[in-house]
Amino acid sequence: MKTDNLIDALAQDLAPTPSRPIWPRLLLASLVGAALATAIVVFGYGIRTDFGAAINAVLAKTALSLAAVLIAAPLAYKLARPNTGIRSWLWPAFGLVVASFSVAAFALAQTAPDARLSAWLAGGGLPECLKRIPVLAAPVAIALIFVVRGLSPTRLTLAGAAIGGLSAAVGAVAYSLFCPIDSVAYVATWYVAAILLCAGIGAVLGRWLLRW
Repeated sequence: MKTDNLIDALAQDLAPTPSRPIWPRLLLASLVGAALATAIVVFGYGIRTDFGAAINAVLAKTALSLAAVLIAAPLAYKLARPNTGIRSWLWPAFGLVVASFSVAAFALAQTAPDARLSAWLAGGGLPECLKRIPVLAAPVAIALIFVVRGLSPTRLTLAGAAIGGLSAAVGAVAYSLFCPIDSVAYVATWYVAAILLCAGIGAVLGRWLLRW
């Protein structure tokens, strides 16, 4: 048999390998990380003692965090695969940042001048959510990195940023169960700042952690 005929005969028996959707794996990794983050809150930080009385404030913080999750998740999904465009998916993220900071500025404008710094920083010093949300984001990020490394991403810095942002948003959902500060200016500023911080850390580390 000639070589060309042999190749043709072998090719006829080939069937395309069905591609498995990747979103179930990303979802599972996010849920596992979210469960670990929630466990840290429950057993490490504790649920706020006035949870029932403050339910509306808690739900508002949870809603902001979930909005960030819904915006970051498509970016992480797109960037987990090789050579995908994300330009259209960046606008919602940009819109959330602008809207949140605008709400914070409006809330501060409605606050008495001598109380603005307290409302913005909740007592002064480094806001607690800038320290605790990254801690809660860590288990989510580890789970997502484990999955994304096997999906052959090519834009490693951007993929790392998306994973960092998504992980922090999931961590913020868990943190909202504990966070005792209900100031609109504080939440709208520092929750989003914590998510951006984790996105920046993810961008720096992504080029190494996601290399395959």
